Amino acid sequence: MLKLQTHPEWNSMPRAQAFEQIAAWLASQPMGSLPAQDVCGFAIHYDALDVDETNLRFLHDFVCDSKKANGAIAPVILGLIRQARHSVEIESPYFAISKELKSVLLEAAHRGVHIRVLTNSLQSTNHTTVHAGFANERRWMLKAGIKIYEFQGPNMIHAKSMVIDRRIAMVGSYNFDRLSEQRNSEVAIVVTDCKFANQVSESISAYRSQATEIHRGNLFRYEARQTDATKEELHRFQRLRLVAPFIERYF
Repeated sequence: MLKLQTHPEWNSMPRAQAFEQIAAWLASQPMGSLPAQDVCGFAIHYDALDVDETNLRFLHDFVCDSKKANGAIAPVILGLIRQARHSVEIESPYFAISKELKSVLLEAAHRGVHIRVLTNSLQSTNHTTVHAGFANERRWMLKAGIKIYEFQGPNMIHAKSMVIDRRIAMVGSYNFDRLSEQRNSEVAIVVTDCKFANQVSESISAYRSQATEIHRGNLFRYEARQTDATKEELHRFQRLRLVAPFIERYF
């Protein structure tokens, strides 16, 4: 199967012929769901999605088109946060946000929306530079009343999801960072359904149970030790925080 998946002739033969061979190979493969891996010691089982198609929206960016084109992901996600009335829950492995997302979150917080952000910690992230950029944003987020939770592992968060007012849920490939908003092509689904939104919220809550909530009053102490980070990791991380503003466009 691996040999077929990496067939060397598919890249060199005429496109129509390659598509025909790929389609034939896919049709010959057994179809079935893949088992999910429970990396954190718990599992959230989603019920079959049974909602009216008018309440389900598939989002995708457009190849060779603006990331702000009508129907692209970033404008829709920003619009959902702008429309939030009570709560916003965000789960993302990276949270190196743009100025526009910062403005939208601040606006929501100032009108009384309860916002909780769950992301990786220094211990669980696989992109220390990106986390350094996020760490520089923690102070204003906490000052605005946004709650921050950093996942402590043993593995890492990789899900990208959002729940608005416990009624609208978004899941997909969209990281809440500059690359997803401004450069990368992403996909996602938005489901307006209370039952499904509650399931996504429960999944986020399960990961949040293994996270550390960052409080404004002990932020300085937290940053000085970053929980279980070694001295070498912490010193490197502190240096990265200094240079992050100059290279943030790349993450």
